[in-house]
Amino acid sequence: MQGREHFNTEDVVQDRYVLDPAQPDEAFLTSGRQDVEQWVIDGIRLESTAAVLEIGCGSGRLLIHMAPRVALAHGVDESERLIQESLTFTSTIPNLCMKTLAGNLDDYFDDSFDFVYVFDLFQKATSAAAILRYVHAAARVLRPGGIFRFRLNGQWQVKGDHGTITFSPDSLRQLIAGTPLVVIEEWGVETYDHWVTARKASGRPKARLGVRGRVYDQTHLTNIFFRMGCQDGAAIASAIVRGQCGLRRAISSDERQMADFPVDEFITEAYRAILCRLPDRDGFEFYKGLLNDKAIDRSTFLADLLINGARDFIFPLRPEIPWWRLEIILQNFPDAIQHRRLLVVDPQIFFFKLVDIITDQVKTLPPADAWCMIYERVFGSTPDPLVMARELEFQNHLAGDLRLIIRNLLLNPVREVTPPSRPPRNKIESMAERMGIVLSEDTLLQIGESFPGESLMGRALLRDGAAYDNLTFVRRAYELILGRPADPGGEAFYVNELTSPRLSRPELLRQFFWGEEIRLA
Repeated sequence: MQGREHFNTEDVVQDRYVLDPAQPDEAFLTSGRQDVEQWVIDGIRLESTAAVLEIGCGSGRLLIHMAPRVALAHGVDESERLIQESLTFTSTIPNLCMKTLAGNLDDYFDDSFDFVYVFDLFQKATSAAAILRYVHAAARVLRPGGIFRFRLNGQWQVKGDHGTITFSPDSLRQLIAGTPLVVIEEWGVETYDHWVTARKASGRPKARLGVRGRVYDQTHLTNIFFRMGCQDGAAIASAIVRGQCGLRRAISSDERQMADFPVDEFITEAYRAILCRLPDRDGFEFYKGLLNDKAIDRSTFLADLLINGARDFIFPLRPEIPWWRLEIILQNFPDAIQHRRLLVVDPQIFFFKLVDIITDQVKTLPPADAWCMIYERVFGSTPDPLVMARELEFQNHLAGDLRLIIRNLLLNPVREVTPPSRPPRNKIESMAERMGIVLSEDTLLQIGESFPGESLMGRALLRDGAAYDNLTFVRRAYELILGRPADPGGEAFYVNELTSPRLSRPELLRQFFWGEEIRLA
């Protein structure tokens, strides 16, 4: 392969997916989108006018999913072959540009980008100097306040020469010394997936992005350590949350708790404790081979599982509970109302308090009854039998981790929904006027809204209609949202849905607010 003399590219992810650039396969597209959403921009809000740069872009597997989010998406790579092959399926994307560069970013001016990222190139580095050049170059091309996110191999404690550069917490600090970069977040410390998020701190911030710091679900992390047999699980989890200890170092004591287990039992119990499931056959055989060959030690294996399960205990600062879901929850779990002010002050703490409140109310019930009660009180409706069967199977898959089930139920349905386009401004103003609500030009779009002010209107309708029967509530929704009387068919349908109950009042309003009729000019 041409170029990249300081990087081991034999197993670089991008290379594996370039099978036919003219017709990239589904794995290429799906994996790129997932990696962008789950790792690259998790917790980062890019404005539509932002400019981003990927260092080590390979075939553009990630960039084709970054481009629709921003104004400019650039990528550089030292492999001319990959750049040329990618042009077949990236040339039609007008705001995407990829070019071949060898170890520098000299083609770009200072303060050119809002966000720069490296996905896996640094993990393949055989030269610390090569990484250092890119770090300094990234700091130069970032705008003040811009973010540089990258991933390093943090397995500095693992014995043996694997031919690539590893970084300890101290050597990471040396890497960015002399640059205007300041580390604002890192996780996976001392593992193969050590993620670093750094901000360019010099000058007045100009970058067109925002950062929501990710934090640990301390209770869930504590439960993991307890399941691993560690009596100091709460103290260890607390130390991780406070940044006093990395994941790998923390689990060294847990390795000793399971030291006498045969390899097969050790792998199985580790999966149960950390991922709340049994290992799949491929994963089991893969790790068994590595452990038997002493290619990795047990602490490294445990840390690897923790990183794979990181989505279970690391969250963006602002959990995405939309207004219609929250109204149902507060109605059915009144103990949470006293914490509502935290939605503004610290939404993360509110979310975890809510999870704990729900857990306490259902933890003594049989699994099926517990799940049904949670569903009805979170969604305000009776679960479909097929949905219930699927979720109960998932609950068994999670080995009865009720708190994790509740947390996923609160969040997952929201992430699958994309709001439609905004209604015309005059339609929004007419709705607000009919409801006696004043919207200003500064009214911002909130989580779970399809237009600014939707949650204000929804809560007003729920409050004013609390004493209405279902028929009157449906008629008022038609009149105030759509500005017309209910048609007989629609009226009968929604009354039946509310009475069954397959639909809650907040969700009915959400269907009206998100419907096509109010979006017609």
